[in-house]
Amino acid sequence: MTRDTRPWPQTITWPGGAHAVMEDDGCLRIRVDRLPLLVFNHLLSSLDHASGDGVDGGATTMSGYTEWTSADPALASLGWDWLLETGTTFTLRQIGTPRSNLALCGPEGEHLSQSVCSVLLARHIAQLAWQSVVLQHLGARYGA
Repeated sequence: MTRDTRPWPQTITWPGGAHAVMEDDGCLRIRVDRLPLLVFNHLLSSLDHASGDGVDGGATTMSGYTEWTSADPALASLGWDWLLETGTTFTLRQIGTPRSNLALCGPEGEHLSQSVCSVLLARHIAQLAWQSVVLQHLGARYGA
């Protein structure tokens, strides 16, 4: 095993102008106002389990997870759990706490708490057009 001898922290810049600082803990620290500049691409989605019988039009509830990543030069990762409720329509929504290697900072570069980061990442997820991508992936993967 070789030890990385590069100096830390390192500044990372993505296409579109978003930039972050990568620390030796593996986190990418990015100002919250730069988060919308990151372009996330779907990596994978999968099912956890299903509940409800779905008989006679009854609702079936399925849940799962999805993982999205940014493009090079550094891999920003954003994942979350979702819930799919079926009945007369499909409703897919993010649930729980997002997971990410992003650590958000305030306008002056101050580190934000994990609970504040979770809220801000959930708001960012709500702005992404992820539901149709996940449904399409699940249909292709599971033959639905």
